[in-house]
Amino acid sequence: MPVHLGERYTLSFACLAEVKSAGTLITTRWKVSQLSSPEFVRPREGAATTLFRCPTCRMDFSVRVESLAKARAKRLANLVVGAVLLALLLVWVPMLVHYGGQTVDEDQADSTVTTIGLLVLATAVSFVGGLTAFRMGRAYTGLNKLRRTTGEGRPSIRVKGHKFWP
Repeated sequence: MPVHLGERYTLSFACLAEVKSAGTLITTRWKVSQLSSPEFVRPREGAATTLFRCPTCRMDFSVRVESLAKARAKRLANLVVGAVLLALLLVWVPMLVHYGGQTVDEDQADSTVTTIGLLVLATAVSFVGGLTAFRMGRAYTGLNKLRRTTGEGRPSIRVKGHKFWP
C-alpha cells in the first residue's frame, strides 16, 4: 500500500504488548497506534525532531521528521532505482536464455560458464535489489531515528519493544 506524503504526517507506531514462548516457537503481539496531531507538521527545510508519548506504556520518544521535499526526493530515488533494476531483467533474462541454450566447443566452455554465471548473478541482483528498492520507495515516509528520551531529555540509542509500523 503506497504511503501518502504531505505536509502533515501520522505516526504509525507499535508497542510490544506480549511475547509468548512455546518451545522453539516465539510469538509476539504488537499494539499499534496511529498518532496524529495538529502539531505534526513537516519542517520547511532539512529535518526536525518531534517528541511524543507512547499511548500504551507512557514512555517518551523522539522521532526525526524530514521535510516534504527531502522525503519525496528519497522516495522517488528508491522508486527509480527499483524500476530500473526490474527493467534490467528484460535484458538479463533473454541473454541468460540465449547463452544457456547454446552448445559450445570445449575450448570455449570456460568463457561461456563465466558469462552464464555473471548473467545469473546480474539477474538475481536485479530481481532482489529491484523489488527491495521499489518496496522501500513505496513505503518511505520520511520518519526515522526513533529514540527513547531519557529522564534528562537526551535521546537513547536503543529502543526495545517499540517500532514504526508499516
